[in-house]
Amino acid sequence: MRNGCGILTSGSLSTGLLAVAILLITGCAATSPPSVVKEDVNKLNYQGGPGPYSFECDAPPGRFDESNVPASGDKLRASGTLRFLELRSHPGWAASATVTFAGPTRQRPFLGLQALIMPDEPNTIQFAITGKGDAQERNVFATTKVTDALIPFEVSLSQAGDLEVSVAGQSAKMAVGAFEPARLSLFCSTALIHFSKVTVENTR
Repeated sequence: MRNGCGILTSGSLSTGLLAVAILLITGCAATSPPSVVKEDVNKLNYQGGPGPYSFECDAPPGRFDESNVPASGDKLRASGTLRFLELRSHPGWAASATVTFAGPTRQRPFLGLQALIMPDEPNTIQFAITGKGDAQERNVFATTKVTDALIPFEVSLSQAGDLEVSVAGQSAKMAVGAFEPARLSLFCSTALIHFSKVTVENTR
């Protein structure tokens, strides 16, 4: 695993509101990074083709990167692998990778899996399931030592609003209520993450 910081291209946070939203997603501290590059932060990038999908998620310290896969239906399942290639350092941000079902905009909710490496626990990956509520509605259900190995994941959402995630042989469930997703978000912050073999299917 490579350690260090790079001057790389990804989304910047140009408004306080979006900064708060992304911090809530990743579980970072409430420190907003400076806006260096003015971009349309509300623009969503989508993967092309039928999949499986791969995405090199490249986020400098205190920044995020994201790509999306169209996802709609009554019973959805997403699966694939993620890999932490490089961890960056920022006092107010966790290095993170998230795989979540979301609506057509950057507004909450984001339902699914978070893999977090908190600044005060730099040697541990925390795996959490996240629901529709406020910033604290996440449940850490597994941990492992920091690794650059492939980490398999699966995220499922039923018509009844039952969310289930599994990662590295551990799983968790949460009732999230009715929700109509529009996309699967592949998101990272303060890290270089490789998502691979990602598929989304309607299992109804």
